[in-house]
Amino acid sequence: MAQVTPSSFDKNSAVVVVNNYRRNDFKPYLFSTHDGGKTWKNLVANAGIESFTLSFVQDYLNKNLMLLGTDQGLYVSFDVGEHWQLWNGGGLPRVQISDMVIQKDADALVVGTFGRSIYVLDNLKVLRAIAQNKMVLNEKMAILTDEISGKKLSIKPVDGIRFVAQGDFIGENRSFQPSIPIWIKPEGDTMKNVKVKAKIIDTHEDTIRTFTAELSKGLNFINWNMCVDGVRYPGSKKLKKDEDLPSGYQVLAGRYEAQISLDTIVRKCHITVLDDERFQDENMQYMAQRNAWINLYQTINQATEHYDHLDDMMENITLIESWFTFNQDSIPKEWKEKHKQLKKEINELKALYKMPDDVKGIQRNPENVMSKIGVAQSYIWYPDVLAYNPQLAISEAQVEADRVDKKVDAFIDTKWKDYSEEVEKMKFGLIKSLKKN
Repeated sequence: MAQVTPSSFDKNSAVVVVNNYRRNDFKPYLFSTHDGGKTWKNLVANAGIESFTLSFVQDYLNKNLMLLGTDQGLYVSFDVGEHWQLWNGGGLPRVQISDMVIQKDADALVVGTFGRSIYVLDNLKVLRAIAQNKMVLNEKMAILTDEISGKKLSIKPVDGIRFVAQGDFIGENRSFQPSIPIWIKPEGDTMKNVKVKAKIIDTHEDTIRTFTAELSKGLNFINWNMCVDGVRYPGSKKLKKDEDLPSGYQVLAGRYEAQISLDTIVRKCHITVLDDERFQDENMQYMAQRNAWINLYQTINQATEHYDHLDDMMENITLIESWFTFNQDSIPKEWKEKHKQLKKEINELKALYKMPDDVKGIQRNPENVMSKIGVAQSYIWYPDVLAYNPQLAISEAQVEADRVDKKVDAFIDTKWKDYSEEVEKMKFGLIKSLKKN
């Protein structure tokens, strides 16, 4: 007998945690009584729980909400133990849950694990909302709250003098990112995860961030890092259909709408982003940084588009060479010479954007586009982005990117155009057109 928990709602009710793993019996046992111990019922006899039980707690405000600690994770019930769901959210690993307690003063669940530290769930309102309205459990997907908040905090780690391992160990701080609680109905293959699409929309009804989240069946949390969509950089891999862009710069404080989609189902909630109170006087700085990012992103997008054109030209040349090899066994000498010269010039243009991928060792070219973009990005975080040095770095990146983009346009309009016309005369029907903005 591992634990006895008297009910806070009925003096004749109690729950007893029992395990028998020392005799190689790894079945879960959780007995409840409502008549002072005369009769008992095993609440987890057919719950599908895969390991023995160790700890238990019942919410002191809503008796429907129960939590069970097992050797392989935390389980939660919203209907007084009739059904149980494996806990999937909040960063809690699937390890032995040795003990639990609800701290009433903080209204937080504290979970003690075997060998994996202590975890705190500091908001029980989400779980209570499900226990209060069990109709949510029948929905294929549901967002469990209408209003969520997040705060843009600037917290620096306590690192060591030379590297992180020399620093003092500290536990994780509470995350101030907006965390959207989502219920996915456990139906069909309960072990198969589902993918949802999240959209963040600002007050101008513009979609500023789109990303995909993979959720398990039951209770989940989707975190938004309060950033807009980022950009692809010259030379980065092209995104597949529905693939997410990386994160970009942080949004300004304000009100946003989150839309979560699963198949044809769309659920919404509102998110309020708050500024760090310690830096209220720096709103003008945030606005200046945001405007700097927007301008630099335009430059990066243009540069990436032109670099993609260079990749497309290389792909076209490879395609023509493959046709010759397949249909004529070899590439004619005159076409070999043309392709050799074209490839040389295309690679030279690529090198103006970034170092070649096959370069060995640590080598840098501070004059290429990506180097200047990198310097500009580092300066955008400068305390005064409107100062001379940040503005100079941003301007140099824009000027260099525009200069190289024009070189690519000139190459397309002259040498590549001539090559394309010659290929068309051969009636290949293979060459792909380049779309220029």
